[in-house]
Amino acid sequence: MIEAQATDASWHQCSEAVSRADPHCRGILALGPGVAPAQMAEPFERAARHPLVKGFSADVTILSEVARAWMQDAITDADAVTHMAERYRLLCTIWDEARQSEEGEQE
Repeated sequence: MIEAQATDASWHQCSEAVSRADPHCRGILALGPGVAPAQMAEPFERAARHPLVKGFSADVTILSEVARAWMQDAITDADAVTHMAERYRLLCTIWDEARQSEEGEQE
């Protein structure tokens, strides 16, 4: 996992460094920057432009707000699970759209 990078140049450098250090590496996961899912489109689009980036990890993005509400007894266990599932589903959709957009540009 590598933190979401602010520029394409940074992703390129990360990809090159990983490839040099581990030529057998099959991919990188972009670590979500801990922002709301709606703010992940741009970081995911940037990451998706780099073939070595295969997916994402976004535990903080999914959990932070929901966990806070759950620990304060503001939501039930079932509500927490529902909210986390919805956030994850949204992130998957955003990632899939970013990847499809990138694949469409390469054709």
